[in-house]
Amino acid sequence: MKNKLLVIISSLALAASVNATVTLTLSNPAIGVLNSLAPSTSATATNGLLWGIIVDADGDGFEQASYEGGWTVASTLTGFAIPGSSGDLFFLAGSGNKTVTAVGGQGGAGSVVAFNGMNISADASGNATVNTADKFAVIWFDTGIDTGSSIVNNSTKFGFYANNNFALPSNGANQSYASNFSAAGPEAVRQANLTFVGVPETSTSLLGALGALALLRRRRN
Repeated sequence: MKNKLLVIISSLALAASVNATVTLTLSNPAIGVLNSLAPSTSATATNGLLWGIIVDADGDGFEQASYEGGWTVASTLTGFAIPGSSGDLFFLAGSGNKTVTAVGGQGGAGSVVAFNGMNISADASGNATVNTADKFAVIWFDTGIDTGSSIVNNSTKFGFYANNNFALPSNGANQSYASNFSAAGPEAVRQANLTFVGVPETSTSLLGALGALALLRRRRN
C-alpha cells in the first residue's frame, strides 16, 4: 500500500511539473517599459502588432537570420519549432496580447505587460523541450500579420529582440524583466527588419548543382 501511495504521489508531482507555467513580465510602468516595437514600414512604435517569444530550447543560440517561412501563425499551448532552426521554439502571446505603444504590450496605458501561462515543460512535437534557464527573445510581426496568417517566404517581416538577462525562470514563477527597459522611454525604435527566408526548390537546387558540375568538367577539358 505504501509503495502504491508513493507511486501516486510521484505521478502527481510529475504531472504538476509538466503542466507548470511561467509569467514573464516585460513592462511595468513603475520599473521599466518596452515601448519601442515598430513594423518595417515605420520608424515609430505602432499599436496592434502580433508578438510572442522565442525560446532557445537546445542552447545553441538563436538562428533568426535563417528562420524559414511556409507556416501559419497558430495559437497553441506548446511551442512551435521555427523552420530553419534546430531548436528555437515560438510561443504566441495569448488572445488580445497585441502591442500597445503606451506600454509596449497588451493592456492599456499604465498596465503591467506580461507573457502569461507558458507551459515551461511543453514538448513541441518531439522537437525540443523548454527548461528553466533557457534563453528567450521577444519577436513581433509586421502590420497585417495576425493569428491564422501565413508566413510567406521572402516576404513576411518580423522583429527580434534578445537580451542577455532574458532567461526563463523556474516552473510556476512570475519573473519581471521590466528593469531591462527604460522607465522614461522612448527607447530607440526597433523595426521589424528581418525576413523569413525561403528554401530553394529541389528542382532549382538540382539544376544549379548540374550547372556547376558541367562548368568544372569544361574547365578540366
